[in-house]
Amino acid sequence: MNIKIIEGIASLAKRYDVFILDIWGVLMDGLDPYPGAAYCLENLRKHGKKIILLSNAPRQAHLVGEKLNSIGIPPRLYDDILSSGEATRLALAARRDPHIAKLGNTYFYIGPERDHGLLDGLDYAESSSLETS
Repeated sequence: MNIKIIEGIASLAKRYDVFILDIWGVLMDGLDPYPGAAYCLENLRKHGKKIILLSNAPRQAHLVGEKLNSIGIPPRLYDDILSSGEATRLALAARRDPHIAKLGNTYFYIGPERDHGLLDGLDYAESSSLETS
């Protein structure tokens, strides 16, 4: 299998109606947007393309969107954000998966403060002790 390396996505724009783009490493470096990232999204939108952004951030999609907006990538430049944090929150709230259904309602949080609120508003209680979780 030969993988063709391309510079940007301009050559693909006419071939596809939907673009699913990762955020980190494609649109931004973790702190700042890459030069031309917003311009690229804007051009895709002008041509009627649907744009879905992906993130493996352990945060809800709206928080990822707030970060993007703060660095110059406003919501008008994409249709939706799918984040691993959002998927986790939805799965834990629904409890449809048999493995999740077996979980208790108490958890011990390990992670940075910026990601601490993932389960806020759900039927889970944070424990300050690992032994009682």
